[in-house]
Amino acid sequence: MNLPGLSIIIVSLNCEKTLGECLKRISEQNYPKEKVEILLIDGGSVDSTKTIAEKFGVKIVDGGYRDNQEPRRYIGYLNARNEILVYIDSDNYLPTSDWLRRMVEPFIEDPEITATQTLHYEYEKGASIMNRYFALFGFNDPVAFYLGKADRMPWYKSSWSLPGKVISENDRYYKICFSPAEIPTIGCNGFLVRKTAFDKLNYQPEQFFHIDANYDLISKGLNKYGFVKNGIIHATSETVLKSFAKRIRYMKKHHNQLSALRKYRVFDSRSRKDILGLGLFILFSITILKPLYDSIRGFLKIRDIAWFLHPFICFSFTAAYGMSLVSGFLKK
Repeated sequence: MNLPGLSIIIVSLNCEKTLGECLKRISEQNYPKEKVEILLIDGGSVDSTKTIAEKFGVKIVDGGYRDNQEPRRYIGYLNARNEILVYIDSDNYLPTSDWLRRMVEPFIEDPEITATQTLHYEYEKGASIMNRYFALFGFNDPVAFYLGKADRMPWYKSSWSLPGKVISENDRYYKICFSPAEIPTIGCNGFLVRKTAFDKLNYQPEQFFHIDANYDLISKGLNKYGFVKNGIIHATSETVLKSFAKRIRYMKKHHNQLSALRKYRVFDSRSRKDILGLGLFILFSITILKPLYDSIRGFLKIRDIAWFLHPFICFSFTAAYGMSLVSGFLKK
């Protein structure tokens, strides 16, 4: 197999708790080392992040944009020299030593494929209950899940259920065709894309957002993606409170402050489908019956009590988003 060169792009800001494990897993890949470069696009870390990166021989780039990691993702592309960009976040761990090989296979076999992503978040029994919960359901946000825009499949589904049309399927990956109106929240946490595709974006760094970039690629006709039948570990949160705090910060930044720049919205107020979906999500959250049903459905597939966080998480995220929206309205 003629393996392509890879530029692994990691955005960082004070991520000493997870970066070492992230880089260790990358170093254990059975991919030719001479074909891999690792770029750490740092936002001004003051902990041991850079020291950890130096131990692994990583190229450190001063990315700026301390309060917004999205422009740093684009700066990673601007500094990359290889033909495939690999976006791995500092809290992502590769679960197997053949992960990179499996993720590049669709590119090698099918020149139509623009990008690849994992079908699941990897489920680990020993992970924190919050990380198990997010992995089992395949999202970081239940709103995206109930609007049909989650980026990964839940573990209780056995066939394709995300947006997009299945063109073909084999034992290793799905080939999916997307339209601009039907896109999941793809673009990070183990996302690979041809550098030649990003060459067509012609952004300034502050214009970049990973989902918007995919929206633009798909709008340009680069709409064939490979979803590989494996997972990636996302150590996104250890506690419920940290998850809520993280989502509120996200909402304040990308909804209240930067919404005018966004092309893709998880909730689009111009879409009747999204308005109905959000109304149903609020109803589900208040009554808890549908979230509880989905919890039981998942539990029957994989016996883990983490499923039963779902009714509480749905209600809490509804409250968190409500607080964020009210805060943004009052500031205006």
